Amino acid sequence: MPDESMAPQIPAGTWMHFSKTAKPVPGHGVLALLSGELFVRKLIILPGGEWVGEAKNSGYAPVRSRDGAKIVAVMLGVMSGAID
Repeated sequence: MPDESMAPQIPAGTWMHFSKTAKPVPGHGVLALLSGELFVRKLIILPGGEWVGEAKNSGYAPVRSRDGAKIVAVMLGVMSGAID
């Protein structure tokens, strides 16, 4: 995870596993592409087929399909790699 946008559930530095072929599911994590940048967000489907990628941390902006964002992968899992 490159930033704190999904903290505290997914803090910066966390490794994630994504699939380019899995179907996006509302409420699950997605990797979205907007203006050449990648964003990890929670998928919210809006009426009419539009969607929003919502950050868990309110200090980060959502990404929206109406702004040209594309879902490029679906999150399958989170791997912390931490040893306590």
